[in-house]
Amino acid sequence: MKGVRVKVLSQFIRRYVSLSTTDDEIEVILYGMKIIGTSMLTALIIVLIGIIIGQTIPSIIYLGVLILLRRNIGGYHSKTYLGCLFITALNFIVIGVLEIYLNSTLKQVLGIIFIIYSTVKIYTTKPIVHINRTVDEDTINKSIAKKDKWLSAILVLATICHVLVLLDIVGVLNYFFAISSSLMVVALSI
Repeated sequence: MKGVRVKVLSQFIRRYVSLSTTDDEIEVILYGMKIIGTSMLTALIIVLIGIIIGQTIPSIIYLGVLILLRRNIGGYHSKTYLGCLFITALNFIVIGVLEIYLNSTLKQVLGIIFIIYSTVKIYTTKPIVHINRTVDEDTINKSIAKKDKWLSAILVLATICHVLVLLDIVGVLNYFFAISSSLMVVALSI
């Protein structure tokens, strides 16, 4: 069945993208389509889980942190897309449950611990290196700069959210905990 799908998609690409598309180019296009599709499916499932457990905004924050940092940080890479989806969803469910059941003070304390641990771990770890993913040295060097930039931006945002929570300016949702716990998931995967 998989071979039939590949042939149909290959014919579609040759017909509507370019007749002179080589087999190697088609393979790259198919891989890109697969990555985009699985990324969209993962995002949709995380948001649906967030809606179901009443944690829609934390689900979006979680995805935002993952999207901004994960590509340049690296860490654990599942051997299959289903495994990646499962681990990503499970991590968010843990964050959502903690958000629901922990009191505000405990979330603040855990959030600070998560931020400190995550910052140290992410800044000191060589990015995007994992047994299931190989990359060249140039890509690693570019990723270090992106990683530091995005982590700094997220830390500034987390600090602002922490102050807003402490001043009781934000409502029921603890954005600081959502950001810090999402960072913690990324850091633990390294």
